Amino acid sequence: MATPRSPVKLDHPFTLPLMNTPASPSSSFNYKDYFILYVDDENKSLKYFTQAFSDKFSILTADNAQEGFELFKAHVPRVAILITDQQMPREKGTQFLERARAFYPYTLRILATAYADLQSAIEAVNSGAIYKFITKPWDIPQLEIMLLRGVEFYILQQERERLIREKMDILQELITRERILSLGILSAGLSHHLNNAMTAIKTFLDLAPLKLQSEIIDPHQLKDPEFWHDFHHQAQQQTQRIASLLQQLSLADPHQHTLMLSTVQLDQLLQQIIQHLRPHAEQKSISIKFTSSTTIPPLNTDEEKLEQALRLILKDEITVLPHQSTITIDLSHSPPNHLKLLISDDGPSLTEEALQSLFNPFFQRNDELPQEYGVHLMAAYLLIHQIKGKIQAQSHSPNKGTTFTITLPLTYPTDSEPSPPPIQSFLQNQQILESILSGKR
Repeated sequence: MATPRSPVKLDHPFTLPLMNTPASPSSSFNYKDYFILYVDDENKSLKYFTQAFSDKFSILTADNAQEGFELFKAHVPRVAILITDQQMPREKGTQFLERARAFYPYTLRILATAYADLQSAIEAVNSGAIYKFITKPWDIPQLEIMLLRGVEFYILQQERERLIREKMDILQELITRERILSLGILSAGLSHHLNNAMTAIKTFLDLAPLKLQSEIIDPHQLKDPEFWHDFHHQAQQQTQRIASLLQQLSLADPHQHTLMLSTVQLDQLLQQIIQHLRPHAEQKSISIKFTSSTTIPPLNTDEEKLEQALRLILKDEITVLPHQSTITIDLSHSPPNHLKLLISDDGPSLTEEALQSLFNPFFQRNDELPQEYGVHLMAAYLLIHQIKGKIQAQSHSPNKGTTFTITLPLTYPTDSEPSPPPIQSFLQNQQILESILSGKR
């Protein structure tokens, strides 16, 4: 039986000089975009590692675990590979890699060991702490190939995560859009029926004083004239409030396909809207800051719908924000064929759950407001949808506010929309809707 070889700590850990290895078959990868972090308490090892691989990779080095961990935290997520020696003072390599995994699990972790440390390496592999382990002395061409494949694997892993996030964002956007479209259809249908009922009520309230006089009844001779006067006044106020709400709901019909396309200079339109709303903002000491890039191409869109949407968003912002807040509007050209509009505030942030409900009717960002303000954002969402734009809302850390991101096509697309989902077809069927409202179904 062969006698096991004792571990020997070499000043120069390499058995072969650096050789020219074949180029990676995946030539599209830019390996220098990502870091390889090497942690070892032997400065010579760090020096030789840098000399061997700095031409192909971006190298970071540290001679102790604490400094290595600080470098790791500072450069994540660009650290593709983390290599550490097992035998280091104060903290073993496996312990260091376990800490790194807990902080950011996607970086590939490699443990460098001597022969006597193989058991530690096996335990680290089994526990999931490392991606691979290598033994000293190293075979440079073999190690280079391992690093190439490792960086490629990390890049592909990052790309996969990005695609998954994009898919989830798209899916969430589709779910949100379909829910709001369905609510918009229902709201518009209900608005039509309620408007008919409100017309009769409003007519009665308007004619009631005249009818009393025609019946030769003096309102001042009633037993409790103040009750009748106050009740009539309150009823008039509430009917006006409902009429205003129904007007907002009528904007929410996502199938108002009649468009009046024209050339719109969005920066000028925004300045007009801001000027109109500025007195309302000044009542709460809210400042509105507007910036735009030097060249903003014109839009081919429905100016009235776009103006209504932007006015509703800004009016809602002014209404819900506390005093002395700031609204920042930034307009830019998003090449090749879109404009990007950011409307940000420095008010209270919204939770993830609140963001999911932000465009739902009657959702309240401020509990002290009348409920009809919740309809503003739904109507704005659907108006922007009608002109083929997109709107999203993001919230930041506490007291960092909310940002609305609006993307608008420079030219209104002429391609036909796909047929609506079954739930929308159901809600669009006026006969079914009427039978539901009449209680026959």
